[in-house]
Amino acid sequence: MLKLLLYMFIKEIRRRTEHFLLHQSVWMFVAILLTISLLHTIDLDRDFRKNVIDELPGWGVYLRGTAVLLLVYFPILIFEWFLPGLKKRFTEKWQFYGVWAGFYLVFIILINVLITNFFANAIDSIIYEELILITGIWLFILSALLQLQHLLKNQHSMIEWARKLTLDHAILIVLLVFALILSTAVVSDYENFRNNKAINMDFELGEVINRFPVFITIFLQLMMAYLGGYFFYFVNSRLLISKLLKKKGIVHYMAGVAGTIAIFFPLISQLLNWLPVQQQMGILTPSENQHIFAIENGGFAIGVIALSIPVILVIQWFQQNSEINMLEKEKAQTELNLLKQQINPHFFFNTLNNLYALSLAKSDATPEVVLQLSELMRYVIYKGKNSRVAISEEVKYLEDYIQLQQIRLNKTLDLSFEKEVDDQDLMIPPLLLIILIENAFKHGIEPAENESFLHIDLTTDQDTIYFECVNSYEPPSETSEGIGLSNLKRRLELTYPNRYQLDIDQTKDTFKASLKIELS
Repeated sequence: MLKLLLYMFIKEIRRRTEHFLLHQSVWMFVAILLTISLLHTIDLDRDFRKNVIDELPGWGVYLRGTAVLLLVYFPILIFEWFLPGLKKRFTEKWQFYGVWAGFYLVFIILINVLITNFFANAIDSIIYEELILITGIWLFILSALLQLQHLLKNQHSMIEWARKLTLDHAILIVLLVFALILSTAVVSDYENFRNNKAINMDFELGEVINRFPVFITIFLQLMMAYLGGYFFYFVNSRLLISKLLKKKGIVHYMAGVAGTIAIFFPLISQLLNWLPVQQQMGILTPSENQHIFAIENGGFAIGVIALSIPVILVIQWFQQNSEINMLEKEKAQTELNLLKQQINPHFFFNTLNNLYALSLAKSDATPEVVLQLSELMRYVIYKGKNSRVAISEEVKYLEDYIQLQQIRLNKTLDLSFEKEVDDQDLMIPPLLLIILIENAFKHGIEPAENESFLHIDLTTDQDTIYFECVNSYEPPSETSEGIGLSNLKRRLELTYPNRYQLDIDQTKDTFKASLKIELS
């Protein structure tokens, strides 16, 4: 028993820790403060080794520095803690971002004024004045990156563009930038370049404009040199590793590498030696002289291939993982759609049977039941195909279903439906909660000979749904689980893996189903 309690306690601590790390960003700001305090202590240790300071920094310096930073930036930690809730209070994005930016601007300015004018002498012995100001800038940068990440998640077109940006594209972009920078530096110091002297890395836009044809010529030559190195990476990625290594093995791969270098490195070296920039300054090939078969040129080709191997293998591993995850997601979505198709006919068959019974009895409630059923069918057909609906729409559907069942049953029913929904626009899967209510009517209320009851409780907070359904119960003759509950469990596993808890408590005359869902 003690082991079980300990296991449950550890499991709950782990769950709460994971929930905190995934749903709160305050820990990231604390991590920044700890890192800066650690770097400051390391910097003081370096000063001690250089005899700049007399006292060896230890735990005291580190802890005092951490305490000062936590105290100074405690308002930012509080602000970030309540930031997700604050965002929901604004209907327009520009209002929220205005408040967010204004808070950081005013706070950093206020800290600067207070430290400069009042607390400089008090904190100088503990932590540098500049360090506090730099910390504020880093906290603002972290918060800005978090907001940017949130925006990018909502920009599907930008996400698709980023997904199409492969490693090959990224390398070409980097080479392009390097070529532009070096070409700008060469043209900006063109006189030294012409006289075969070392160029200064100064960037003069006016010189680039005046000598724009020269700039284009140098840029194209540099790009040709960079593309020579890129060629070895490309062959290694698309042919040697992808084909030879994977399909034939290491021996074929090594032979392919040797053949690639033997054939192409002399040709590329010769091509680069013909370029005017190489003949004038010798900056395009590793060898100081212009010998085609210099060992430096061959070593450069070998280095490119060797350095690209781990990068290519890691990228290909991520691509394979991504494809596997995508296939699993598509499979889960297909299974989820099939489960929803099973649920809809199950509900309609029950309701049509009820309607048939009313028509045989020539009940006056038949027209109202038909109208109510049409409203439910409309929701199922048009909303049931969506992946998410607003919780207010789902609650209206539940209420219509309960009303329909009350009309049909025409018996005394102790019914209560308590709702505490903070956000009416909270998105949930459609036709999920109805399964428990339908199960309550089918197995508890319909077969009841005496008075029956159904108590429903729905509560939501920022990212969690609590749903409880308690009803009177008549034990069935068959003990097998119905299609409703089995489909509900499978849908929860597919939609909220490891983020839901479904508890069934069944006694002789009571059936209780409790569902907790963590939406994110």
